Amino acid sequence: MGRARPQHAAETVLKFNRGFTGLNALQEIGKVWGKSDPAGGLRFAATLDPQQRAKLGVEIMRAWAGSDLQSAAALAWSQENLKGLARTDAITRVIALVAKEDLTTASQLASDMEPGTAQNRACVTIFQMWLGKGSAEHEAAFTWLESLPDPAPRAAAFEHFMWRDPEDARAFISGPHGALAPPGMIMQTGHDLATKDPESAMEWADSLDEKRVPWARRAVLDTWLQIRPEAATDYARKLPAGPERESAVRTVTQTLGWQSPLQAGAWIASLSSADQKNARQALDDSQLPDDRRKQIEDAAKK
Repeated sequence: MGRARPQHAAETVLKFNRGFTGLNALQEIGKVWGKSDPAGGLRFAATLDPQQRAKLGVEIMRAWAGSDLQSAAALAWSQENLKGLARTDAITRVIALVAKEDLTTASQLASDMEPGTAQNRACVTIFQMWLGKGSAEHEAAFTWLESLPDPAPRAAAFEHFMWRDPEDARAFISGPHGALAPPGMIMQTGHDLATKDPESAMEWADSLDEKRVPWARRAVLDTWLQIRPEAATDYARKLPAGPERESAVRTVTQTLGWQSPLQAGAWIASLSSADQKNARQALDDSQLPDDRRKQIEDAAKK
């Protein structure tokens, strides 16, 4: 098929078939055009309305990316000529195709993109594919994420990563790149670990650097209170005086305050006067409804 023939075919489709069938036909034309003259095809696609542009342009870019890994023109075109979901999907598809052949090239293309949803999705795709290559590639994947100047793509990638396996997330957070882990990832990991073994999970939380310890402890203690409240309150009550105990008392008080007014009242009654003051301040900060607060105070007097 000569260079003029895809354009002629597209013009014919646009002239006689503008509905759903026509859009599907443009997709098929794009597959051919992307192999013969992608630059010319994209110039033509840029003259169409947004829906037609997306259908034709995406297929041209997919074919182009599959045959020319060094070209960033397909991505540049999509960022300039597509909008919304069509733009994001097009970029993600192209990045995925490039990444199948060359992750290094794909990661560089994604790093150079303008910040936004499309870049976030592209980075998630690359990160997942990198992890899929096995543990030997994890170091390279994390190093690349660390190099990204914008924190948003990192957060998007980690949001997917933390659901893979709590043990993988635990090892990452405790490892050399753990500083990259966002608070949400630390808290979700703490919750998952505490569901299985709260005591071990708390030991893990205490092993983290001081900036991450509060998030991890809070998540572990919250979960512990849900599955074994007596053991969790005993843990908090036996902590030595200091910031760690104060934080634990506040966490237990606020969690029980929402979970069970009777348990919260009994908990407060079991505390020393200093801890009771801290606990009541925690109740004030949690903005409990007045009726629930009264139930807790009544239970504390029994």
